[in-house]
Amino acid sequence: MQPRSPSRFATPRIAELIARRDLSAVFQPIIDFEDGAILGYEGLIRGPAGTPLEAPFALFSQALAEGCTIELERAAAHTCIEAFARLGVEGKLFLNFSAGAIRQLTDAREDTLALLRHRGLDPQRIVIELTEQSMIPDVGSFLPVIAALRMAGAQFALDDYGTANASMNLWVRLQPDVVKIDRFFIHDIACDPLKFEAVRAMQHFASASGAQLVAEGIENEADLIVVRDMGIACGQGYFFGRPHAQPARHVTDDARDALRAGHIAVFPEPTRMASGASPSGGMASAKMLVHAPAVPRHATNNDVLELFNRLPDLHAVSVVERDEPVALINRRSFMDRYALPYHRELFGKRPCLLFANASPVIIEKSMTVEQMAKLLASDDQRYLADGFVITDNGKYAGLGTGENLVRAVTEVRIEAARYANPLTFLPGNIPISSHIARLLGNDAGFHACYVDLNHFKPFNDQYGYW
Repeated sequence: MQPRSPSRFATPRIAELIARRDLSAVFQPIIDFEDGAILGYEGLIRGPAGTPLEAPFALFSQALAEGCTIELERAAAHTCIEAFARLGVEGKLFLNFSAGAIRQLTDAREDTLALLRHRGLDPQRIVIELTEQSMIPDVGSFLPVIAALRMAGAQFALDDYGTANASMNLWVRLQPDVVKIDRFFIHDIACDPLKFEAVRAMQHFASASGAQLVAEGIENEADLIVVRDMGIACGQGYFFGRPHAQPARHVTDDARDALRAGHIAVFPEPTRMASGASPSGGMASAKMLVHAPAVPRHATNNDVLELFNRLPDLHAVSVVERDEPVALINRRSFMDRYALPYHRELFGKRPCLLFANASPVIIEKSMTVEQMAKLLASDDQRYLADGFVITDNGKYAGLGTGENLVRAVTEVRIEAARYANPLTFLPGNIPISSHIARLLGNDAGFHACYVDLNHFKPFNDQYGYW
């Protein structure tokens, strides 16, 4: 038996693969939700089957190491165009390119158009996707490149929006015809309120900019129904079909049934309001702020008495040093002491810190309601009578009262309960009313059931909220 030649098992160079035409194309369908038709296909490249370079990531990693990434991109595009033309399918062909490859594509515009015409493809059926890994140092100089693509008849798309380099900056400056939302935001969107809100923000901007959205990574019916009901026009993902050399010509029955499903998606709602928000917006601590004069550390008790006599509504006074609070003097306790015989004569000229609380409750102006609510559960309840000091970046800003703190926390929690029950986190009145409005707006039939459970407290006390 002759020994095997090591070269037979060595990883081939990318240039060799290109020269041997050892690349192949697979296609994944992109679906138009309105009519359930296949809008087009994304062309993807594969290396030799059964080799370490079959997967695209390994293929392009090798090309990067060899310094021939753009050559591989061009070869991949030619391979996809030729295979797409042979298939004779309808719709658009989406092709992935880095920024550098797109520049070369427009520089060799006539060669590219010649290839398309030779294969019988109208350039208007081509959508060029800018991949998310692409860095564009000078976006301004890239604008003529996009203009040249459009003059040739092709459309321009921003791929995997929301990750890596696919940013709002590029969307605003390049004004793509199509924006493909990264699969991270679509996966489990049916049960993730933050992903839902992020995609809804993208949808608002797409409407303003005139871009068409494609939701990538749709893998189940629940995510599809939410994306569909949000009004996003197109989608792509394993639910419609995996990349294949012989892609489906029509949407599967399961996908068609899901697109035509009459039920309306229940949009995911946050279980609570943003922790820093008050019912009317802004930080609650700022709304509780009482602008009040302070006294310096070296002030006397007579100075404090004079201030309280001059301002009868002032519940307390803060002692400050270099604009930072160091103590708090409550009006009632201070005046009660002074009502005792001879206290004014004995202590009037003494330092005001003598009757001050040297460890007052201090709330930063930016503190959230949730953080302030912890005070209500703390062992130290002196703030209810004394009030507390409010600071702005550590500097004295004013005072607050225990009464206002309790009122602010209560109001925010009542408002939050309208969105979700604070014990069960089940939807509150606002999301329920919103969903019913959507049902009515879509002429969807539904049943409503209201249940009032009597004597539930004993059950709850025994078994707990869960």
